[in-house]
Amino acid sequence: MSFNVDSSGVPALTATVGSQEEKQRLIDSLATKLGVDKFHANITVDADTKPAAWIGELDGLLPVMTLPGAQVRVAGERVGLSGRAADAALGWTDKLKAAFGRGWKITTSGVRAAPGAQIACSADAIAKKLNLEPIKFGFASRALQRAALANLAASAKSLKGCHAAGKPIQLQIGGYTDNTGDAALNLQLSKKRAQAVRTYLIRHGVPADMLTAEGFGDAHPVADNTTAAGRSANRRIEFRTVG
Repeated sequence: MSFNVDSSGVPALTATVGSQEEKQRLIDSLATKLGVDKFHANITVDADTKPAAWIGELDGLLPVMTLPGAQVRVAGERVGLSGRAADAALGWTDKLKAAFGRGWKITTSGVRAAPGAQIACSADAIAKKLNLEPIKFGFASRALQRAALANLAASAKSLKGCHAAGKPIQLQIGGYTDNTGDAALNLQLSKKRAQAVRTYLIRHGVPADMLTAEGFGDAHPVADNTTAAGRSANRRIEFRTVG
């Protein structure tokens, strides 16, 4: 069994149990302890799976299951903590050792930043970094250009790292067009551009609730729309902090 807790304290749990009865027992227990709409569960039944002893330890796991940024994996009688659950300052290793008792092994693994750099979990810093490498689009296109993909993938790692460290940030992805064509159609196209970036980041593991997408059409041009170079610059994405 494993679970990740999102920024609002809602766990997403994946588990394999040996019987339909165990599955129902687990769902009923989670619903009772957390609330029927306060968790997501993907539970598979496999008759070859040994009885899940960890189901009887849910009371000990419950506080961690509502800790934003916590990540836990249980295999046999081994419990692995990562994300905020592994934060030594919070003391969950000792708390779970006391709750689970003898026979269980509690281990931790820290969140690692990219070599030679620390994750700066600041919405302003990450938005500034993203905006240093503008994401541009072809005329009337919402397709992401190859040049933007490497930077977006690197930014996805930073955003995921902040979430895993219990420091999720909120970003607005703003899409823009040049002033060519119908204003209403440009507004729709600009939102599709923002949504394309949001979708890419989510597919690379960034939690969806960290990102919003908005379209602003040809508003706030950054260059002269009377030139081809200026129109190209205006067909862009801008990242802003939320809150």
